[in-house]
Amino acid sequence: IKENKMFTKEQIESLNKELDSKRVKNRSKGNINLSYLEGFDIFETANSIFGFGNWSYTITKLEQVSQEYNQNENVVLCYKAIVNLKIYNQTHTTFIEKEDVGFGTGISKTLADANESASKEAVTDAIKRAFR
Repeated sequence: IKENKMFTKEQIESLNKELDSKRVKNRSKGNINLSYLEGFDIFETANSIFGFGNWSYTITKLEQVSQEYNQNENVVLCYKAIVNLKIYNQTHTTFIEKEDVGFGTGISKTLADANESASKEAVTDAIKRAFR
């Protein structure tokens, strides 16, 4: 990224830095190993690079896509979220935006807890993907 009216020189340097491998987490899902960045890490990094109040998101769609019960009789809900992300320049005179989709699964004994978990995970996933 080159210096422009959108980003400062310092922001561009931060955005061009190689990702610190210590930030990358791993987990297994089924027979697949996944690498990911945690939501709070993305939010803290965005605040550090762009500044508090210089980025925002809007949930443009949040929908439940499935509801099942597993072998332990837990509710298993899946949600899909579409998020619109805006990043503003330092003077809020211009912005860039990106939209992306995220997916979340919630597993719990109660429908309410599964809903909360799945919806939050879907929104966080969509935000992380939009920041790519």
